[in-house]
Amino acid sequence: MDLVGQEINVKVFEPWERSGDDIKGIVVAQPSEKEMVVKLSQSIKGNKLSSPLIKLNIRYENLTFDELKNDSPLTVNGALIIENSDEFDFIIIGELSIVNLRQ
Repeated sequence: MDLVGQEINVKVFEPWERSGDDIKGIVVAQPSEKEMVVKLSQSIKGNKLSSPLIKLNIRYENLTFDELKNDSPLTVNGALIIENSDEFDFIIIGELSIVNLRQ
């Protein structure tokens, strides 16, 4: 399922101080059925990095983004990234959903 261009929302579960926050953005790359890169509506400051880009990975092995077709949110890990760099800053665990999924 190609999600590039889709608007996403992640409801943050962890860390506790961000719990309940919503992170919104647009999918700009999808290297696999288990990971995506999202350009956020605003930069986020982590422990090591500040960036408008976050890489989201599905937390559980047996699932793919196809689950989103059924309006089933997915649990994801998120790490801030810097374009053209190997640097990352793991910042969240949350629930990913697609805003107005286009089929």
